[in-house]
Amino acid sequence: MTEQPRILILGAGTFGFGTAMVLTKQAGVPTSIWDIDRRMMDSWQTFDYCSRYPWMQDYDTPDGLAIVTSDRINANGYDYILLAPSMAGLEPTLQLIDNLNEKTATLVTMQKGLNDNLETPFQVVRHHFPLAHIIQYTGAGFGENMAAGEWTRMIIASGKRSWDSAKRFRDLFTGTKIWGRLSLDPTGMCYGGFLRTITSCETSIVQHCLSGELGSYATAMAGIYDEYWRLLKVLGTKRQTRQDGSDEKMTLMADLLLCQQPGNISRNTAFGQYLAEGMPVDMALRRAQEKGVVESYRNIRIVQKLLARGGIFLETENSDDPAISGYPYLYYLSQLIGRKMPLDKCIEGIKQRQTR
Repeated sequence: MTEQPRILILGAGTFGFGTAMVLTKQAGVPTSIWDIDRRMMDSWQTFDYCSRYPWMQDYDTPDGLAIVTSDRINANGYDYILLAPSMAGLEPTLQLIDNLNEKTATLVTMQKGLNDNLETPFQVVRHHFPLAHIIQYTGAGFGENMAAGEWTRMIIASGKRSWDSAKRFRDLFTGTKIWGRLSLDPTGMCYGGFLRTITSCETSIVQHCLSGELGSYATAMAGIYDEYWRLLKVLGTKRQTRQDGSDEKMTLMADLLLCQQPGNISRNTAFGQYLAEGMPVDMALRRAQEKGVVESYRNIRIVQKLLARGGIFLETENSDDPAISGYPYLYYLSQLIGRKMPLDKCIEGIKQRQTR
């Protein structure tokens, strides 16, 4: 009988919690989970449920899930260590890992974003553990739906060196409702993942504000899709990621469809909905964060920095500016979130662009 791998999840947020439920309840894989919030983990161990977000309190701790309560992380003996904090929390979490065997352990990044130095999660992890196998685990999935046992499409990406580790990780989900696909473009998957947090917000605003105007709504949805792919090209992702294998295309389409399904509202979709309802940015952010970290709020600033590095700036409303005409949805969302332009003016600007 093959010995089951030892799994440690670092971060009891939406994605980490949902993955823990899938591994233990569906796959039957013993899993440990740790979080930097020691008080919350002590409470979880005492009361048998996680209090991070309200929806998590509906789940008792399943058999096979070990709650780790410690200030530092003893990584000795684990085969897969899933890094599930937000992008902002990744570096502090890595600094707490002790006793990692870089020859045998595989580190799994789960973030949708880049750090302030425009580094991918892969690059951040590599600074700390240069010899370890690193793979990326991302896709069109909401942690809440994963925990509830609903079908979810995910992508496991790695370089050639860690390809076998990626395949073994995918096989952990055999028999579960995780539909896992493999990719050899972890950087492209990272860029695609963080851009999808922005498209989720954009499509939510468009759906709320333009659904009564069928022509404008259809044009806007197609425009968001097209803008996404042009941004991936500008950011330098591999051609096969954008066009050939359809992995990232299918994941984006799944995200766009999920955004429109009642009850399947992610925190980024919820953020867009609240903005479209006229809530001030700070209030909309607080409301959406009841479901999890709203990555789109931070990622808007990150993608602007990436574009600026390539000489594309979204700082002016000049109608002849190719940056605005080329990326109108990104521009107007950045203006709205940056509190530089009210919602009605942003929507009117989008509609005017469609007529040119």
